[in-house]
Amino acid sequence: MAWESIRLDQNATFATAVGVIGEKLVAGWLAAKDCDVMRSPDAEADRIINGKRAEIKFSTLWAGFYKFQQLRDQNYEFVICLGVSPFDAHCWAIPKSVLMERWRSGDIESQHLENFGARS
Repeated sequence: MAWESIRLDQNATFATAVGVIGEKLVAGWLAAKDCDVMRSPDAEADRIINGKRAEIKFSTLWAGFYKFQQLRDQNYEFVICLGVSPFDAHCWAIPKSVLMERWRSGDIESQHLENFGARS
């Protein structure tokens, strides 16, 4: 099946599944490293890690780089970005304050709208 023939709802389901896989990979790895990892009680963050609210994003390579999507201005303290390529994995923990500063300076592009809180 060609990529163009995938319906929007199928694509959204696939993207959600990939996000869940990324969250589980990060949560499992951190738990194996003796971090206290719990699901967030609300949709404003993905996990609570050692008492800190975290958003988790996952990406594979897109034309040679990672593209972490759907970052929003929600109630989390840092974002964990896990990038997986055929021969490597890369992981960054970025404080939300740094993420917001980089977005305001233009270093991070918004995906659809000019407002970071809407979609980026």
